[in-house]
Amino acid sequence: MRKYTPKDNVQAKSYYTDRYWVAPRVPREAVEEGSHFADVLEAMKAYAKESYIEIGTLVIHIDAQENFEAIKTLKEACGYTQCSEQSAVDYLAQDGEFELFYQFLNVKEAKRVRIVCRIK
Repeated sequence: MRKYTPKDNVQAKSYYTDRYWVAPRVPREAVEEGSHFADVLEAMKAYAKESYIEIGTLVIHIDAQENFEAIKTLKEACGYTQCSEQSAVDYLAQDGEFELFYQFLNVKEAKRVRIVCRIK
């Protein structure tokens, strides 16, 4: 006789899972000299720890203590006047920290910048 398997939750489970599949990472590009983002980085060089371009968006990592000054510089010197998104990613289990990010839009240039910092 065959082993009984309950059939009440058949649709909820996936039939096949690939345990070796790894999600692809988004490629990071260096900031090119002479571009709009190079000018933004020049204005933000006092605050930037790391910077790169992901999917057409400049990403700048800063210290959490310099958060207000960096955003003020981005607004006044670079023209990023609209905060389009703000959120936090929970890394408590791994590092005991939150990764806080702000995404800003420059309406005149149609460019986006993401400011990222980690807080405990």
